[in-house]
This record gives sequence, structure tokens and C-alpha cells, in this order.
Amino acid sequence: MAELKSVLLSKAFLIILSGIGIMNVLILYFSIHGELEFGDRYPTTDLMVNNLADPIKILGTLLVIFYAGDMMWKNYQYKFHEIINGTKVNNLVMLVAKYLVILSVISTIILMGIAIAIGFQLWQGYDQIHLAHYLSLFYHVGLPLFLMAIFAFFFQLLI
Repeated sequence: MAELKSVLLSKAFLIILSGIGIMNVLILYFSIHGELEFGDRYPTTDLMVNNLADPIKILGTLLVIFYAGDMMWKNYQYKFHEIINGTKVNNLVMLVAKYLVILSVISTIILMGIAIAIGFQLWQGYDQIHLAHYLSLFYHVGLPLFLMAIFAFFFQLLI
């Protein structure tokens, strides 16, 4: 719980989250109003999800790699690994706790993107919101990032 709180409430994560939020707003705005050839488009749920998927994939990959390394090496930096190795707690428990923190980081980014897209649709006056299509981002974007987090922790353990 302390590790989750330290990551999600850190200044760095809040700055990254606000930057991703601003970027999502700009991407959604220019996907609707940026077409010179065909004019403005309706902010349909399909268009919003398709425009959110790629930035979440790219930035989520960077965040998974960064936070996996940061959490694994933070124990060694503060020499906390000696205390952890001296306890009777299984190392798998500590690894699962770190993995759940990464899952919450990814889920926070996806949920923020969904909230921004729904707010953008309502702001543009388009009220046909398909929540199931938005939640499919957890499967199509989140699942590969969740699996990548497993591999990132695996490679950090090998190093």
C-alpha cells in the first residue's frame, strides 16, 4: 500500500499524468477539427477510442519500463533489500505487490483517457456514448501493457 501511495501521489507521476491528459485533449480536438479536406467530424466513440489507443500504448510502454526499473532498484538504492531478504516473507509476495502498482499506473492512464474522451464527447454535444467500447481499451491496450510489465520485472530480476 505504501508503494502504491508513493508512486501514484508522487510529483513526477502527477506531472506525467497531467502531460498525458493535455496531450489526449489535443489529440482528440485535432482529430475532430483538424481535417481540412473533409471538414469537421462527429466525435463518435469509435473515433475517440482509436485516437486514444496509440498514445496510451506508447506512453504506457515507457511508463512500464520506467516504473519497473525504478521500483526494483529503489530497494537496492536505499539498501532496503537486505531487510526484505532477512524476513520470512516470500519474494513472490513483494514482486506481486510491485506488479499491482504497475497495474494501477496503467489503469489510471486508461481511465483518465476514457474520462477525457467522454467529457470531450459531451462538450461537443455528442451524447451517444458506448461505455463498453471504451472499456475495451483495457483489453486491447491494457492487456499487452500488463504482460509487458511482467516481462519488465522479469528482466529487472535478471539484471
